Amino acid sequence: MTEVKKYDPRRHEHEAAEVYATSFTGWPWFEKWTHEDAVNELRAYHGRENAGMFVVEEEGKVVGIGIGYYIPNLEEHNMHYLVGKVPEKAYYLADVAVKPEYRRQGFAKLLVRAREEHAAQLNSPAIFGRTRHDNAPRIKMFERGGYSEIHRTSVVTGGISSERVYYRKRLKQRE
Repeated sequence: MTEVKKYDPRRHEHEAAEVYATSFTGWPWFEKWTHEDAVNELRAYHGRENAGMFVVEEEGKVVGIGIGYYIPNLEEHNMHYLVGKVPEKAYYLADVAVKPEYRRQGFAKLLVRAREEHAAQLNSPAIFGRTRHDNAPRIKMFERGGYSEIHRTSVVTGGISSERVYYRKRLKQRE
């Protein structure tokens, strides 16, 4: 049985950290994550105001984690290049990580939907995220989910140059 749940560090921290470290080590991110690094990263996200952290469980095991948060000011978050492309007070889809053996089965989509609902609860006018230019499954997920490409930028990670693609989806405002 598949369930999306709000992240609870007491219940999910170590399984979620395993998923996180596995997902962001190596291609396509070219980073090296230890379990301890991932635990510290999850704790930092969990401490953010208005963070939306969700896990997806399959048969009671954490197989994915999605993290998002509300950004009141893009420039203060070093995202000046998105000013005018993303409204102030937007919600950022920071990370989504799914165990390799569970990918391409809709788990990431469930995590994105959970964060879209969280953003709507915060009355955010838009939600945005990014991916690498060569991450075809993630690009397809954004495009099928109603997101529009808004920006591209080149970055160097682990000595390797790549292009990041940003996507945005406008959200309905609550009355």
